[in-house]
Amino acid sequence: AILVIGIYALMGQLMTGMMEDVEEHVAVVYLQNAPEEVKALVSATGYDKATELTYLEADAPVTEIESGIQLGAVDLLVVFEDKFMENARAYQKAGDPMPKLLVCYNTTGSYSSAAANVFSGTILANLETQMLTERFGNLELLTVFQTETKVIVDEDKANGEFISMLLPYFITFMLFAGAMSLGVDAIAGEKE
Repeated sequence: AILVIGIYALMGQLMTGMMEDVEEHVAVVYLQNAPEEVKALVSATGYDKATELTYLEADAPVTEIESGIQLGAVDLLVVFEDKFMENARAYQKAGDPMPKLLVCYNTTGSYSSAAANVFSGTILANLETQMLTERFGNLELLTVFQTETKVIVDEDKANGEFISMLLPYFITFMLFAGAMSLGVDAIAGEKE
């Protein structure tokens, strides 16, 4: 019983340390073809000071950045389509083309997932609110843009994380199972 309490206390401390590490991590973020309104919003919210942010031109290659996401060297890549803001403002009725942006991150990386969540909650949510304010009154125009997600995952790392999550429970189960088998054997030996 003392071992079980110790194992769960250790797990709690390790998980708390991991969450604190994710919160303290300075995210490496790339924004490709970002409109001026997004850049202004990034500056206004202080997002550029809290991250290691790099702006890329529309024609810049991103294959190395995507590889960096998979390896954990880069946390987030957001690609805006050409004329993103103009297309968003020109959207008038259902069926009109809706502007898109591509968000690339690694779901197995804690830093990458946190960076994607913070960007979505800080920048994209505020951008959508600003644009909805411009459109206020027309309920059919509440959808401002579509976000596509490209998940870049190392399968071996994903499998390793799954096993590492199950390992503490497996160890706890083995402790109880081992103790029960010893108890049964001792009682059977005494009866014999």
